Amino acid sequence: MDTLETYRRIIKSVLEPYTKIPYAHGELTCKAVFDEVADSYLLITLGWDAARRVHGCLIHLDIIDSKIWVQLRE
Repeated sequence: MDTLETYRRIIKSVLEPYTKIPYAHGELTCKAVFDEVADSYLLITLGWDAARRVHGCLIHLDIIDSKIWVQLRE
């Protein structure tokens, strides 16, 4: 199997189960965003925690030059 396709499959299989885990508070959901054209893969949190809107990136992975990059916020 092609390495790029293997990486895509592994990333999806690792991230997807996290979308099924419920949050303990608020009306929050975890959404997976998979862009195979740009090879960017995200887990984002969406929803409301009381009166506060929540929208944030939990995990951001890219495949660049046949390597998996974990993108971090500084």
